[in-house]
Amino acid sequence: MTRAQLMGMASVVIVGLLLAGALVVGIRTAMDEDEPIVVELSAYPWSVEPEDAVRWSDLMVIGRVDAAGEDRWTTDDGNEPSEFRRTGNSEGHFIYRTATVAIEGVIGGSYTGKTIKVTVVGGRRRGVEVRPEGFGPELQPGARVMLFLTRPAAEETWEFGENWTRIQTYWLDEEAGVASAYLLPSIPVSELKARVDAVIDSLGVAARERAHPLR
Repeated sequence: MTRAQLMGMASVVIVGLLLAGALVVGIRTAMDEDEPIVVELSAYPWSVEPEDAVRWSDLMVIGRVDAAGEDRWTTDDGNEPSEFRRTGNSEGHFIYRTATVAIEGVIGGSYTGKTIKVTVVGGRRRGVEVRPEGFGPELQPGARVMLFLTRPAAEETWEFGENWTRIQTYWLDEEAGVASAYLLPSIPVSELKARVDAVIDSLGVAARERAHPLR
């Protein structure tokens, strides 16, 4: 088995653990018609250093968040599970939205599109709100980011369509020259880029060819 195949398997396992570890820890019913039913979704809070993020990613890009799409459930039709309001059972599903990121540059992997779609866990749809904890901050339009991404495998529990899944997100403060990530100390953007480049150089071709371009 090649290094590229091993890295691809690792990225699938990591994403599977991240999402499979999501747990509904509470459901709060609405007190009146104007309040949503709140589903509290929790995952083990984690964050990886740049070196590990490179090794586990299929694609690494720098870009700016352009827009956030419609909130929808991970069900086939995008609506809540049929028995949810009667039983309170979400059947393992949750609400997410799609963030569109305008790409400024590809750091590792192969991708030719000008934009890329990324999954953001949490949101509100038809009177139900999913509030995630432990997944890190969501992607806000206008933010400049460095994304470490992988595509969910076909056999994953949830189908996110053409969306890529985040292994790690660094927010890039252009004025201060600082990069920050969930649960990690901020570092200079120059240091982040140097650490990422060092790992890519050490992995060679494998780090640049293991991505799967969207069709």
